[in-house]
Formats: sequence, C-alpha cells, structure tokens
Amino acid sequence: MVPIQYEMGSYGYNRADDFTFDIMQVALDFPNEGNTVSRYYLTESTGNGYWNTSYKWLKQVKELNEAAKKENNNNYLAISKVLNAWIMANLTDAFGDVPMTEALRLEENIMKPKYDKQKDIYLFLLDDLKEANTLFDTTKTLSEGDLFFQANASTAGIVKWKNSATLFIKTFNKDFE
Repeated sequence: MVPIQYEMGSYGYNRADDFTFDIMQVALDFPNEGNTVSRYYLTESTGNGYWNTSYKWLKQVKELNEAAKKENNNNYLAISKVLNAWIMANLTDAFGDVPMTEALRLEENIMKPKYDKQKDIYLFLLDDLKEANTLFDTTKTLSEGDLFFQANASTAGIVKWKNSATLFIKTFNKDFE
C-alpha cells in the first residue's frame, strides 16, 4: 500500500514541475534548448501521464483488493475500495466517461475496454464506499505501513480511513441530488 500512497502523494507536484510549469513558463531549465514542452513542442502523447498513471495505480489497488480478500483482511479490503474510489473519481472528473468495469482485465483478453458513463461510475463508487464503511474494523491496526493516516500505528488511523469514506459518500451524494 505504501508505494501506491507515495506515488499518489508525490505525483501532483512532480507533474506540475515536469509539465505544467514548463507549459506556463513558470520555471524552466537553463539553458533551455531543443524540442521541449517549454518551447511548446507537443506530441499526441504529451499529457497522457495522468491517464496512464491513474490506471497503473488502479491496477495496484486491484492487487491490494485481491490480497485483502485472500487474507480475509477487512481493513485492507475497505481501504482498497476507498483508494479505488478516490482514483477513479479523479479520473472520471478529468476525462468524463472512462473504462472501469472492463478496465484492467487484460488476462481475460479485454484489450479495448468499453467506456462507462460517468454517472454509472459514480453510482458504483458510491455503493463501493458504503460497503467499505461496513467493513472497517476500528479496533484493529494495519499490519503494514500507512503514509496517509498511520493506521499501522494506531486505530485512530482506521477511523480516519472510515471518515474519508464517509466524506467521499457525502461528496458523491451531493453530485446526484
């Protein structure tokens, strides 16, 4: 879980530093020569980073979910659902309709997953978060590190994860009122 959290936490700054600052001419390497973003040299794949990185994180979260099920660990299972909702909500907010139900299923020979409607994605995530809230066991800590809430050191961290799920539920509900 720690690698996912680290990447999620550091990606925004790195993206700003590597891409956005160059486009906006905020901070540039010196000397600045050649075909670079700061000189507005853009290709079809320029800017694909968030899409690709989000699906990489979703694959890691899927693996966390599967391991949690195998180990019968409800806290990790619930956290995987919260992380999935967080990443998927940001992805659909950025791009609208995106692959979800058929995404990350290459082992089933699904190489071109269908795009799910944004509303359907949010309804699925809402149900997933409600389930996550029932799974949290606030009397147990995590067995491994937790960069966000230190739930490995204290049960207060699990409470914070549960509160995060509740906050997402409230946020998603407002979108559909």
